[in-house]
Amino acid sequence: MLTPKTISKTPIVSTMKKILPLSCFFALMLSFTAKAQDIQIVKDKNKIYTIELPADWIYANEVNAVINLMYISNPEYPDERLSISITKGGKLFDLKEVYGINRDAIADFDEFRLLEEGTGKIGTQDCMWLICTWSSDEGKKIKGKQYSLKDGRNIFCVQYHVNADMFDTVKELFDKAISTMVVL
Repeated sequence: MLTPKTISKTPIVSTMKKILPLSCFFALMLSFTAKAQDIQIVKDKNKIYTIELPADWIYANEVNAVINLMYISNPEYPDERLSISITKGGKLFDLKEVYGINRDAIADFDEFRLLEEGTGKIGTQDCMWLICTWSSDEGKKIKGKQYSLKDGRNIFCVQYHVNADMFDTVKELFDKAISTMVVL
């Protein structure tokens, strides 16, 4: 008669005990591999930069004589958007001036409050960033993160501003995408 003690000693069970952890490991590796392959590399229309986005994210790139603008959204959070704007003038300003220009563009919003600021890198480019809040025209509290960077030709403003209650939810998603941006 088989008891719990004798079942655990049968050849099938002891083989399963050896195989199960190994099969779990391979299943886990396959799931990470599949996720890594579901990336699209997006290049803006003027071929100034690339950014890696999950394959199901949606983007639109508008270009005119003054600005090159890309909007990016995650289908899980369609109202929360990342934007990348590029204007000429990278030779005219240093990074602190670029940061000041981008910061001042939002500092006039109702109830603007600077929460945090710092420096870092996006790809190989030095950047300055800030996290802030303000109130929209409809009275909603908005929270966002804005990165300022430049190369020899262009000024970049990479930002996401979302309903304040969604900020912590989307921050990691957008920061991860932004970290893959490469200025060409």
